[in-house]
Amino acid sequence: MENILRINAGSSNVYLIKNGHNSILIDAGNKNKYKKILKTVTQQGLKESDIKIIILTHTHYDHSGSVAELKKATGAKVAVSAKEAEELRNGYTPFPKGTTPIFKFIVKIGKKFFSSMGKFSPVEPDILVEDKYDLSDYDLNGFIISTPGHTIGSLSVILDNKYAILGDTAFSIFPQVYPPFANNPDLLGQTWKKLLDLGIKQCYPGHGKPFPVEKLKHTYKKKFG
Repeated sequence: MENILRINAGSSNVYLIKNGHNSILIDAGNKNKYKKILKTVTQQGLKESDIKIIILTHTHYDHSGSVAELKKATGAKVAVSAKEAEELRNGYTPFPKGTTPIFKFIVKIGKKFFSSMGKFSPVEPDILVEDKYDLSDYDLNGFIISTPGHTIGSLSVILDNKYAILGDTAFSIFPQVYPPFANNPDLLGQTWKKLLDLGIKQCYPGHGKPFPVEKLKHTYKKKFG
């Protein structure tokens, strides 16, 4: 989709939804990436103030790291799951669980030696999303939907009933798109089925390049089918 622009913001993606004076940022990247994100916004012919809402797919540090600076610069509202509002207010989210032995080991090491990586500048959220939040107020045919599994409050954004910006509900850095980290794999399976039932066509992950929904279907059948 032309108006969905992927921005490399450290170890994760930020997505700019170009929509004139009602443009949107999805996620906020790592710490100190706000200048790069804002530069991309202006390079696309937008003003910083054209960003009206910043949607966090979840509150891990690599997705929330620059949200405080972005909110200040743009004046945008910040939307987050009601289930992760306290993490955003506190400026800290613990590492998720690994889904394979190697990633379980990585998490164990991370918790022991790099726990401070989970910190980011705290922000008071403006919009708390429960199950679904309509985006028609921003002149968009789309909505935010609860997609738990990676974290309990993970969110995805669905546009035109075709395009799904997924955060870490799916990855695109391995042959399969199953996340290496997820707090509740069983719940993640239910989320994938919900997404597939929506009839989406293209997926935009928090890590890696966009991919067609067929890749998600294939992995779903192998993992949960």
